[in-house]
Amino acid sequence: LGQWGGPGDFGKGVGITSSASGSSNIIIKNNELTRTRSFEKAATIGFTGTNVMIENNYIHDAHGNVGINMGGVQVTARNNTIRKVGYVGIWFMNLLGGTIDHNILKDNLATHSNAISVYSSGSVVLTSDIVVSNNQVYDSDRALTFDYVNNLMVYNNIFDGAVNSWGGMTGYLRIFNNDMSYRLGLSTTGAPGNSFSELTVKNNILDGVSGGNWTQDTGISNAVHEYNLYTALNPYQCTPGQGIGCYWIFGLGEIDGHLAGKSVVYANESANDFHLKSTSVAINNGTDISAYLVGSGLNTNDIDGNPRPQGSAWDIGAYEYY
Repeated sequence: LGQWGGPGDFGKGVGITSSASGSSNIIIKNNELTRTRSFEKAATIGFTGTNVMIENNYIHDAHGNVGINMGGVQVTARNNTIRKVGYVGIWFMNLLGGTIDHNILKDNLATHSNAISVYSSGSVVLTSDIVVSNNQVYDSDRALTFDYVNNLMVYNNIFDGAVNSWGGMTGYLRIFNNDMSYRLGLSTTGAPGNSFSELTVKNNILDGVSGGNWTQDTGISNAVHEYNLYTALNPYQCTPGQGIGCYWIFGLGEIDGHLAGKSVVYANESANDFHLKSTSVAINNGTDISAYLVGSGLNTNDIDGNPRPQGSAWDIGAYEYY
């Protein structure tokens, strides 16, 4: 599908699109799209629409392309597999009400090949009420990036790559039950400031966070981080009294596992198996976050669909041990 375009040939390499204003009630399902190449980051699937479902498509070897690029109102990208695209895998921009759920994104390693991006254009909040859930991201430049979004829920994902905010966030940012094999970066250093009404980070397995204090780094005085397991700490995550510039304080129920590392937590992290070992400290050490899921369309199941909890309490991370 598509064709190779030279610089300035914007739109060459597009696979499925709509030029009609106000396209609505559209389903794009069960397609394989490949070799949709461009120099201008054309979208393999992309347009602005209302009530759009993009489901169970296989997009791969799209050099220079975005996999899925959508704006509009109420758009869902679900159960898609995206491999070896040359730009962003799934990009929601200027979208009111969207869900990115149960997608697999892997081997997206070109410059700026973010697996998932949720942005607004023009440094103004034009994107709102987005859910990123149950996705698996492996071997990408960055796993998830976001900026200028009002109300973002990030739940039950495997992120084998960095997760970064570039600032400008409003409303709430809720990050629950994710596995992150790189640092979580919420610092606004060099980026526009946030004005969250709520920043809540619970039940995640984190390979450290950027900066040494989320209140200082995000500008949010009421940031809540609880029941997270840290498999690594960056040099600035040192507690008061450990040295100059040490102001990190662990939150309620948080576990410092950086000395033991990931091998005692996961079944086989090197093979992208993030299920928990039977002896993992993540088991039964999370907290019930079901109250946060009301109205989001999400349930309390883990990424495999298993009910939580299986033991005396929720497990930390995307997988419940069973």
